[in-house]
Amino acid sequence: MTHRPAFPAATAPPGSGPAGTWAALVEGAYQWLCQSRQASHPNHPVWHFRWNWNTWKPQLLAHLRASGPGYRLSPVPRVLTAAGERLECWEPQDALILKLVSQRLEPLLLLHLSRHCHHLKGRGGVKRAVHSIRQVLLTGQYTYVARSDAKGYYANIQHTRLLELLRAHCHDPALLDLVSQYCGRTLMQDGYFHTVTKGISLGSPLSPLMGALYLSPLDDAMARLPGIRYTRFMDDWVILARSRWHLRRAVRVMNQVLAHLGLEQHPDKTFIGRVTRGFDFLGVDFQPGAPLAPSAVSLARHTEKTARLHEQGASPERIGRYRQHWQRHLRGILGGPAAPAPTPPPTGGPTPPAAPRRSPGLSSHRPSHRLRRSLSGANQNINKHDENETTEKHIRRYAAPRSAGAGRRRSRHHSQRGDGPDHL
Repeated sequence: MTHRPAFPAATAPPGSGPAGTWAALVEGAYQWLCQSRQASHPNHPVWHFRWNWNTWKPQLLAHLRASGPGYRLSPVPRVLTAAGERLECWEPQDALILKLVSQRLEPLLLLHLSRHCHHLKGRGGVKRAVHSIRQVLLTGQYTYVARSDAKGYYANIQHTRLLELLRAHCHDPALLDLVSQYCGRTLMQDGYFHTVTKGISLGSPLSPLMGALYLSPLDDAMARLPGIRYTRFMDDWVILARSRWHLRRAVRVMNQVLAHLGLEQHPDKTFIGRVTRGFDFLGVDFQPGAPLAPSAVSLARHTEKTARLHEQGASPERIGRYRQHWQRHLRGILGGPAAPAPTPPPTGGPTPPAAPRRSPGLSSHRPSHRLRRSLSGANQNINKHDENETTEKHIRRYAAPRSAGAGRRRSRHHSQRGDGPDHL
């Protein structure tokens, strides 16, 4: 059993705002890097970087504080996963730099980005986005909906337009230079190098913030239109309109903004029509007069993931943990916004009993009934997969090659019993 050496401790960064310095944020970025890559392979370069952190830190700060040419990002290796996806694996020092840039830009951009963009830090996430849509639908005043997302969003972001939007809020030349390198990065795969001219990296710590900024013209355009309610999560958005005319105007403005940004709607994920027909958003099915429930796509992905774990030979404990986490995540989304933290008891006094957590009323029905039916349907699909797998094992057993004599004896035996391969 190998033991990893002790690495330099990552201390929490001091409080910093938009005017925070690099030194005030570098320790927080180092802590994030240690946590995000703690399960890396023993030969991963992150361990070498952590072991030499006390040497790397002054060099990084010197590059960031330089008035001339500053830090230069290294070529990014791109690998092909078993699922067929191409991932860009940033070097540890480059990932730390991009995290620093994100921490510096986030306070600046949050002042200007729409409050209806829920995937950003402090905006409530999926839970708040789903809850806000549900609250608008319960009023009964919005009867039309347009739900869509951008096709190939990350891969079709134009670098020039993104940097123009960033320059309107940030005037730091060091930050602008690093974001420019991040956009025009050099990819390395199978010994070949090429420079990216369109699109941003998937999985980078800076990508969620840049994704929110690039669609900010759409947020601003929707905020100026009367008679609609707008909600966005990354590249997925929903427009609720009071009338058909409000919806038509919103769709026309949406198409104009997307064309200006060089984006197009995903044909399979776009729905425009009446709310009474129902629609899905972020894996949640919105139906009139019915409680929230997981969408058919979400249940299909859950069943597919569970079947893949079976095929990979995962243990029952591993599959059980995945299903438990998925159900907990789903119940957390469908249960409404998180309750506020309870007030701590006075010092020395008795601790009051914890009150049961009650989700705010998203509808007059109990949301757990439809959720239980959906989860039971998913479990039936999983059990059906197990039965099919057992049947395939029996077929392979009967189809195994045997000697001629044994084959005749077995065929005669099964013809009398009627349970041969044809009977299956």
